[in-house]
Amino acid sequence: MSLIDEIKHSHELADASMERMKACAAVCDKDGFYKAMHDFICLRFFIFGIADDEDDLERLAEISLKRIFDLTGGSGLGGDVSLKCTGSSSVKEKIILVELLLKKQLGASLDPFKAAYIETVKELADTLWIGLPGSSGSADRV
Repeated sequence: MSLIDEIKHSHELADASMERMKACAAVCDKDGFYKAMHDFICLRFFIFGIADDEDDLERLAEISLKRIFDLTGGSGLGGDVSLKCTGSSSVKEKIILVELLLKKQLGASLDPFKAAYIETVKELADTLWIGLPGSSGSADRV
């Protein structure tokens, strides 16, 4: 299987993680929501199974960049737009793209100012959890 095919397969698995996030949100399973989000990010960053114990978004993005550059002999993926955050060439860009992707696919609200200061997957999960449709920051979502 080519690298691009492997990445596309990883994105398909990420889509399944997104569905798990939505299912967890529907039954107010915040821990499951976080775990599925962590899996989603690792799959989109193409580092699933490599950084399972890492929660820091910058570190996850750095591991992803290093892996992509190692796998491509230093050439990267050439900014292939269809690969979104996987092919991004900077740590900040990867984080912003994955935050936007999560926000969009979950239909959650995410204050751009607050998003700029999110450092961990846990913080991102907590912020998006509160911003899910119908939550209004209510006690059942907190």
